[in-house]
Amino acid sequence: GGTGWQGGGAGGRGNMMPGRPGAFTGFEISTEMVAAMVVGILLLILVAIALRVASEVALMRLVREIEEGRPAGVRRGFWLGFGRFWSYLGVSILIGIPVALLVIGLILIGLSPLLLMYLRSNSAGVLGVLLTILIMITIVLVLIVISVVIGLLMEFFLRACAVEQLGVTASIHRGWSLATSHLKDVVVVGFLLFGIGLGWG
Repeated sequence: GGTGWQGGGAGGRGNMMPGRPGAFTGFEISTEMVAAMVVGILLLILVAIALRVASEVALMRLVREIEEGRPAGVRRGFWLGFGRFWSYLGVSILIGIPVALLVIGLILIGLSPLLLMYLRSNSAGVLGVLLTILIMITIVLVLIVISVVIGLLMEFFLRACAVEQLGVTASIHRGWSLATSHLKDVVVVGFLLFGIGLGWG
């Protein structure tokens, strides 16, 4: 209160800092408040991850149950989803961590020519920038291909985990076997998804 008129607020001007209408005295952001906010945000992130994983697994398994003539509902879906939560998450982490490390490594390689700028030479600095631009363009193209390939393979890995109820490593082996045995179809679908992604973007 008090931002629009000088006398606002339940306590009148006594609750405000001099010369700053509406600013309350004694209000400080404490370390405990920041920690509570960080913990709250982390909890929300964890809940969002859990709900996303459970809903994806539920969708895959409910489709199978409908095909088999069994009734499907929201409660049943979440029960099925959380039943495969850890295995599904394990597949995502086991594939995601190496891919993330690969991406970080490629980006660091692409940025490495910038170290020439430490030579205190204008020509070396210009050369470093030009090399960085050329290498990064190549790396971006490589990363696009990697993302498409990994995205397609992950569909097989995760469905093997969710639908066939396999373990983490078994899901990856099963998904790889399915993808390689239908390689032509996978390539066609890959190009279609890539085109759809470009159009959507």
